[in-house]
Amino acid sequence: MGLDYKKEFLFGIIIILLLFVVILFVTNKFKNESKSLSSSLKTATNININLTLQEIAKHNNTTDCWLLIESKVYEVTSYLNKHPGGGDLIIPYCGKEATLPFQTKGGKGIHSAEAQRLLGLIYIGDLNGKIQQSPDTNAINLLEVEENEVEDEDD
Repeated sequence: MGLDYKKEFLFGIIIILLLFVVILFVTNKFKNESKSLSSSLKTATNININLTLQEIAKHNNTTDCWLLIESKVYEVTSYLNKHPGGGDLIIPYCGKEATLPFQTKGGKGIHSAEAQRLLGLIYIGDLNGKIQQSPDTNAINLLEVEENEVEDEDD
């Protein structure tokens, strides 16, 4: 009879642990969905912002970085730590015109087709227009930093 109590006790502990794991999973999923919704609402409330040079200039730091490239505005904050050459290459251009540095890769060549594609993920609108879309931070967060694209100082 003592063995049955031990089995029931062990079974109860396992059930409690499983419930705990399920609760953590559901809570975490809710937090992520809430963050995503919050981000969407933030952009939705900012949709009437005019993307002027003055507005772009306000977004000039590592926690809020916009670039102007070929008259298009990009919100690059979430991409700074994913940039293969390091975010430090982008930061000096936060809130500024960055067409030439982007086109010439800071004087070291040209960006790849993949870099051009990534711009689409962080595009928010055209100069002197309104915000058209949010940057795709989910896609940016999934990116891996490709170390092989980092330029050597000796080259």
